[in-house]
Amino acid sequence: MEQIVKPYRYLLMVIPAVAAATALFVLPVSYDEAWTFLNFTQKGVAYSASHYPAPNNHILHSILTVGMDALPGLKHLWKIRLSSWIVFVLGLIATFHIVRRHFGTETAILVSAVAPVLFMTFYYSYMSRGYGLAYLLFLLCFDRAWSISAGNNNWKQWLWLSVWGALGCYTLPSFLYALVTLHVFLLVSHPKNIVRQGVWSAATLALIVALYLPLLQTEGLKSITSNRFVEPIGLSQTLRELPGFLVHLVEELSGFSRWLLLPLLALSGWHLIRSRNRRLVLFAGCVVMVPVVMMLIQRTIPFPRTFHYLAFPMTLLLMVPMAPLVRRMRPAVVLGAACTLQLVFLAHFALKIGAYEDRDMALNTTASAIIPEIEGDKRYFFVGTLLPTNLEFELIDDGYQQYHIEYGYTEDAAKVSGFDYVIIQKEQDHSVVKPLWSTPYYAVYGGMTSSR
Repeated sequence: MEQIVKPYRYLLMVIPAVAAATALFVLPVSYDEAWTFLNFTQKGVAYSASHYPAPNNHILHSILTVGMDALPGLKHLWKIRLSSWIVFVLGLIATFHIVRRHFGTETAILVSAVAPVLFMTFYYSYMSRGYGLAYLLFLLCFDRAWSISAGNNNWKQWLWLSVWGALGCYTLPSFLYALVTLHVFLLVSHPKNIVRQGVWSAATLALIVALYLPLLQTEGLKSITSNRFVEPIGLSQTLRELPGFLVHLVEELSGFSRWLLLPLLALSGWHLIRSRNRRLVLFAGCVVMVPVVMMLIQRTIPFPRTFHYLAFPMTLLLMVPMAPLVRRMRPAVVLGAACTLQLVFLAHFALKIGAYEDRDMALNTTASAIIPEIEGDKRYFFVGTLLPTNLEFELIDDGYQQYHIEYGYTEDAAKVSGFDYVIIQKEQDHSVVKPLWSTPYYAVYGGMTSSR
């Protein structure tokens, strides 16, 4: 099987990397990307590191976009997405080498063929958000944690676990779910290491505090720990919603139906128990139970993307039982099947991405359809919609500077004057005039400018 290691680098990495690069250039900007650019990338490193008005600021990612945006000759959208694509490519390399080191070549091929092209993993391969970076940092943390659990208990392993873990938390505060999972796994694997683990956990915490220090000085700890989009809902409600959330999470991570994935995961769990692989069983148990316990303690149900990193352990646990079968197959057959599987998954992504972006009142799909028709050095009046964020990004990206965007309230577009376009959210719209464009959520009217 080692014969296919070299070709892997040219096929199993190239296919998802090229597909992600294509998406980077082709797919329109999302609201979160536009918001990140307008509120952080444009304002520089110091501002990004010291202000946290909303969880959209994935600080380490925001800092990387500042550097990328300085590149000459490219559109802003391409530049801010470039860091995510580079991180994705590094993740492709890391996935193969980490899994190969700990589980063998056959498992590495299987995991590398599937994990990078699962729906949510691939979505953040080009999207300028911090989730792809957090995924890479989880891989690096897992590599060190698995080595420590195997008995390689030297200070270098703990040091890098601390560094990667702190950077993960600096990217997303919710990375704490991943980091605590790995530390619980290490604790139950080797409880005799509790003192050393405690020392390095304290070192990790100190490093996290040092990274967040500019933000703590300007806005305080509450700016990080409170999330107005994920409020505590009480223990009983959390217990009621948790099973449905976990099933939905599996679908979000993979892009496939629960009826396909849950039986496969159940078979994988049965195989793990039969294999009596203590470390893998403990790891699987921690991956499932630690986030659940943390959600119950916090009494919250986060967004599914919070657990984006779980795409890797989910794939690993599914693929480990299949490695003995792959070992009996010819290398060319394995490589061909792996590449074909990637293409199938990518085709599945292409079929689903439109519906996925149609969420949240079809904000991203509506923006990409309407904005090219109305952008320019114009005057815009918005009522009850988030579209201005996408519009302003596109105006800046296309070089317009004399535009004016204003927010207000009206139920009748005919009553607004002095603007080229009036955009009203449908539930607030009672205009009698006919709109220029209309969607199930928004109506766009030609306004009356002062020059008319």
